[in-house]
Amino acid sequence: MKFYYVGTTLFVLLIALIIIDPNVGMYIDLQYKLFVINLKRFKLMITLYPILMYSQWKINQDLKKHQGNNYGSDN
Repeated sequence: MKFYYVGTTLFVLLIALIIIDPNVGMYIDLQYKLFVINLKRFKLMITLYPILMYSQWKINQDLKKHQGNNYGSDN
């Protein structure tokens, strides 16, 4: 029961701060937007990481292949 009282009290204090000072509401909104952006970034990192590793490996293989070529020089 104590949990509900503490939760309700904190919620009421937060609402009171938002009503008294509008900057608190904007701060909470910005923090929420930052959280959503970080979630999307994390999801992209998880889904694209294997593709990025393959692309990096392929670029390194092509670089090694081209470094071995002399491009027609007589050295």
